[in-house]
Amino acid sequence: MNLQITCKLGLAQAQGLRLPGSRRFGVPPGGAFDQIAFAQLIGLMQAELGSVGLELCQAEIEVTPQIGILAAFCLLNGLDANGTELPEMVTIWLEPKKTYRFSTLPDLARGWILLGGGMKGVVAGDQIAKTNIYAVHSSLAMEGRSLPKPRPRLQTNSALLRFVPESEEVLDGLYSVKLDSNRVGVRLECEPKSRGRELPSAPACFGLIQKTPSGDVIVLGPDGPTIGGYERVGVVAEADFKILAQLKPFDKVRFSQISLEAAVQSSRKLGQKESLQQKLLEGIET
Repeated sequence: MNLQITCKLGLAQAQGLRLPGSRRFGVPPGGAFDQIAFAQLIGLMQAELGSVGLELCQAEIEVTPQIGILAAFCLLNGLDANGTELPEMVTIWLEPKKTYRFSTLPDLARGWILLGGGMKGVVAGDQIAKTNIYAVHSSLAMEGRSLPKPRPRLQTNSALLRFVPESEEVLDGLYSVKLDSNRVGVRLECEPKSRGRELPSAPACFGLIQKTPSGDVIVLGPDGPTIGGYERVGVVAEADFKILAQLKPFDKVRFSQISLEAAVQSSRKLGQKESLQQKLLEGIET
């Protein structure tokens, strides 16, 4: 084992890219909540597509390597061994026997870190508390690689989520993110509440908006169920998944209906700007 990870606050989990084709077997695709953010780390490190990294959810971790090792991180507040603030999306060389701190606090919900070329001995979904881990070695030559245009931080204290409607239900209020939100689903409440109907179970997907009999709204996350019987309101546009990933308790959310064509177009624009294939296969030029 060549490094020790200690989670001081919040939740740190091993995550990677999603597993396509698993939903038909009743298994959620899982993976990092923001796939593009994690894919960018893989591109920066030129790591294998199956590499496993860490997803921090309102968390703070300390990393102490026993040997020098490369790391890349995205949308985290990072401090090096001297307490100096680190850039938001960059590869850095972790010096042996020094402790580095990475955190999403106070203004972010989630962030990601890839250590070496991935971690061995852990699988996606494993919770990290205080663990000795073996990280795959990677080249020191990639130290200092960063995105040409770092992604701006998302201001989610008042977020707007676009969705394609599936019913005549209107989501025109100001919703608040509840404390029990997680990777299964982001739970929202709004006053006054209107109760949802219970219906026969139907296929469900990441981003599906459901209304419960209690009147709350749930937006399914990457670990959400593959079927569900709550009233279906619509599906969040894929281009807004990065916003969904950064919602924290008590953040305010509004919904805006868009057409299927507009949602597809927004995904195409996202693909043109941040193509997963380009990031993964071609890497990112420094």
